[in-house]
Amino acid sequence: MNYKEYKEENGGIIVAAIKEIIKEEGLDVKCSVHSLVHQRFYLMWYLRKHTKLSLQSVGHLFNKKHDSVLHSINRHHVYSETKDFVYRDNIENVKNYLYVKFPLLV
Repeated sequence: MNYKEYKEENGGIIVAAIKEIIKEEGLDVKCSVHSLVHQRFYLMWYLRKHTKLSLQSVGHLFNKKHDSVLHSINRHHVYSETKDFVYRDNIENVKNYLYVKFPLLV
C-alpha cells in the first residue's frame, strides 16, 4: 500500500482519533493557554494535510470559523519553520499519539 492509499483509507479513522483528542483536551472551547492553542494549531494543520476536510469542516470540529483554521495553519508553519522549542514541546504528546496510530502520516 502506498502513501496515498494509506492516507485515503485512514481518513475517517484520523478524524475519529482527532475528535477523541479534542474532547479529552477540551480543544473545542475558547481558551488561550499556549499549550492548548499550540495543540489546536497542530491538529488543524494535520487534518488539512491528511484528510479531505474543508477549512469549514475542520473549524466545525473545534467550534471555530474557517478563517481561524487558516490562521492556525499559518501559525503552525511559522512555528515549525522557526523551530520554536515551546511549540515543539507543547505538541509533542499529540504528535507522538498520532504517530503511534498513523505511523506513515506524521
